[in-house]
Amino acid sequence: MRWHGNWIPVCKPAKNMDKNPTTKLCFKIEKEPSHGLSDVMVKVGRWLATPVAGLFLFAGCATSPVVKNSEQDFGWAYRPEARVETVPPPSVVPGANVSAGSDEVLSNVSWPWGNPQNLTQALSSKGSKAPIPAPAKEPVGQGNGQRGGSVVVQVNTQAGGEKSAASIAEDAAPVTSRLEGWYRGKFEKEASRELEQFGYSFFERGMVDLESEGPVPSDYRVGPGDELLIGLSGTVDAFYQLMVDREGAILIPDFGPVTVAGERYGDLHERILSFLEERRMGFELSVALGRIRPIQVKVAGRVNQPGVVKVPALGTPLTALLAAGGPAKDGSLRRIRIQRAGMDESEAIEFDLYQLLRGLGTDVEAPLLQEGDVVIVPRIGPTVGIAGFVQQPAIFEVLGEGTTVGEALDLAGGLTPFSFTPLAHLERTVDGRGRQRVDVELTPEGLAQEMTDGELLMVEAVDDDRQPVVRIEGEVARPGDYEHRFGMKLSDLIGRADGLTVDAYLPQVFISRQLGATEALENIPSRSSHRQSRRVIVVELAAALSGDPDQDIELMPLDLVTVRSQSQATVRATVEILGSVQRPGKYELTAGMRVSDLIAIAGNATPDVYFDEAELIRRVFDESARRLDVKRFRFDLRGALESVNARDDRLNPILSNGDRLVVRALQQAQVRAKIGGRVRFPGEYVFPAGATLTDLIAAAGGILPDADLRAAHFSRQSTRELQQQRLSHLIERTRRLSEGAFTQMVQTGRGNEGIAGKLSLEQGQEVLQRMRSVEADGRIVIPFSRPDFPESRYNLALENGDILDIPRFHATVSIAGHVFRPLTLVADEGLTVEAALEQAGGLTESADEDLLYVVRADGTVDSVAQKPARLTRKTPLLPGDVLLVPREPIERTFGAKLGDALILARQIAEISLLSSQLGNDLDMTLVSPFVPDRSNTDPSILRN
Repeated sequence: MRWHGNWIPVCKPAKNMDKNPTTKLCFKIEKEPSHGLSDVMVKVGRWLATPVAGLFLFAGCATSPVVKNSEQDFGWAYRPEARVETVPPPSVVPGANVSAGSDEVLSNVSWPWGNPQNLTQALSSKGSKAPIPAPAKEPVGQGNGQRGGSVVVQVNTQAGGEKSAASIAEDAAPVTSRLEGWYRGKFEKEASRELEQFGYSFFERGMVDLESEGPVPSDYRVGPGDELLIGLSGTVDAFYQLMVDREGAILIPDFGPVTVAGERYGDLHERILSFLEERRMGFELSVALGRIRPIQVKVAGRVNQPGVVKVPALGTPLTALLAAGGPAKDGSLRRIRIQRAGMDESEAIEFDLYQLLRGLGTDVEAPLLQEGDVVIVPRIGPTVGIAGFVQQPAIFEVLGEGTTVGEALDLAGGLTPFSFTPLAHLERTVDGRGRQRVDVELTPEGLAQEMTDGELLMVEAVDDDRQPVVRIEGEVARPGDYEHRFGMKLSDLIGRADGLTVDAYLPQVFISRQLGATEALENIPSRSSHRQSRRVIVVELAAALSGDPDQDIELMPLDLVTVRSQSQATVRATVEILGSVQRPGKYELTAGMRVSDLIAIAGNATPDVYFDEAELIRRVFDESARRLDVKRFRFDLRGALESVNARDDRLNPILSNGDRLVVRALQQAQVRAKIGGRVRFPGEYVFPAGATLTDLIAAAGGILPDADLRAAHFSRQSTRELQQQRLSHLIERTRRLSEGAFTQMVQTGRGNEGIAGKLSLEQGQEVLQRMRSVEADGRIVIPFSRPDFPESRYNLALENGDILDIPRFHATVSIAGHVFRPLTLVADEGLTVEAALEQAGGLTESADEDLLYVVRADGTVDSVAQKPARLTRKTPLLPGDVLLVPREPIERTFGAKLGDALILARQIAEISLLSSQLGNDLDMTLVSPFVPDRSNTDPSILRN
């Protein structure tokens, strides 16, 4: 029972439980102090279907009072004592599973290849390495921590471990060539099999230009269609642009025709000069070829577009192939034949395009085509592939079967500086059954080995991890890999890295070691172990740099030295400043920092600061509770900021880690308000605290003669926020009620009510959407028309953001809604509601006279529905008022109401019949599941 707010259990023996008197019926009685006995509510747990559930329901019923735990009863829990032992030293168990290890000293030629590894990183749950993200660099200026005496350390001020903007841009830039990628170290050691056939991409340019360019060879034969440029100077000054006609002649004005077809271009000058000198003397002649005639040749064989093509008369087989789309990839580039009229097949001219494509020849050295020539591209011959680190990896066509490895490398441009020269791999087909890989030494004997059709030569890259190296990273000027030398110490490596940065953490340095003496590690204590050499060595960096032999240890190959920053190795001490400063927030606590220093770092105090007093909140250790608590200290802020007190510990305290400095600000006793509309000087005004609405109107010079102060609109920011909050609450409550009503209709309604329920839900959602679009305006209705307004409580004190707008006087009254003619009337004296309705034609059939209301000019509402009614037909209407006539709500028909009444009567009758059948015959007593049922309940009534 809960009496005055407390619950107490009430238990009594259940009926028919004489065999098990401990079984009790438990329930709770709740009674509020302000209610009578009729308000007592009994809450009984619902009896579940199974007897076991009924047992669980009443298990745990207790009548004993609740007693609070005390230290006297549970002292062992307040002062626990755990049994602890000293950790035993590790030992190798005889006969345990110990893996073999080696402690032998590595010689200079037996350094293993590889990269240094960081053994200080945390491992993820799956065992993979999860690198610790390094925090951002802190500004330079934090001191180096030291242990022991003073140590002189050479520190480099260059930031280490950080990439410059130029290097970041270089990493992001795409690799434009294979050679650039190799020099950047971005290459795979294994040879790639992604090869293309050499030379065929040259013909992807498409058709050739028929306009020939370049010098004309002297053995070129002039023919019909060629254009000759002839210039004369001296006794005759002329320039002619003449075309060789079909008869092979040109017509020179004033001289006549001359035959030039078949003449060599080198002999053309003498031929024309002799012709002209026969007719006139004393001039100089210049002859040149202008436009070269096109010729037609045939391209046949393995080409993409075989047929007749037009090429310039100075064209070569390469020109004809370009015009025909180039050879197909099953066509040869090395045995192209030119069949000319009058030649036997054995006399055909052969042409090797590799000489041109590899830069060993020029297009001028190729044979010139003649009219009617046939360019034949036969099927491709034997091929070999060269992959990996050569100048131009590709698939090459070879001449004959006797191509050697050296000749194949020569086709690929030779080896690169990054090629692995001791050994290459040759892959060939054996007996038509499979591929076999054979090692080929790149010695004179190996280079002389022959390659056959279909073989692939793979040249791999050098191993960039071959030499023994050590690596240093972190807070050094030049992190990276360095050559390991015998006897190299930690200080030597730091010196070669150009020293430490100013942010280096001197008490510790980590050395991740992979090689060296092995040590036994226990897998299961006293059961099994294994040996390994991987370890992390932690030494004092400052002592190592000062020459301490115990700390300046000798490095091993593949060691990784990690120098952490102050922020990585330690938790930085911070202080926080709050309140009236330019940049409040958390700052790093530096040595000797005082209150005045922190305020200066935070941008100094703002003009509204309260100098008389500031507050310092400091963490202190509570010995009794064994916890960190806080204490508040107050001091004179003005005294702390005076320069004479810069070292005064009482007036200008030294700060500690975690301190919070609160600088108070003075309350600004001023308000800003706006006034607009029909006033003499509208605008924004500043007032002292306590100024009222009348002060705002007076500051604006008063209202104008046409102003309507009664209809003034006054809004406030705080009121707007409160209204919006209440509106949001109303929208949420309306949504819940709508969803609850719809759920109840679905559960209890009849089948034919589904459509009505759906329409009701949609209508409710539409109403909610309209409500969400409404924004609060923060208006406060002010009765300016009261005669005693300046002295009344309605003359509100101004707040920041207040806005007063005084509109122009409107001498009209509007009637809207369900009237025959909505209109606007002049507000004559004595205009009442009844008179306004008569002038609007009266009420329509759908109008509801009981819901008439008037929105006054000052924002108030008078309606007929108010109790008592504030609106009657005799109520006068004032200028600026709006009379609204709403529509009569829709009611259910008489038939629908009658149907609802009959259904309700039927339900009442069913309930009465069930109650009469129950009466006192049904015993609702709850019994124990372990006691036989001795009640007088008739089970048959439950089946009726």
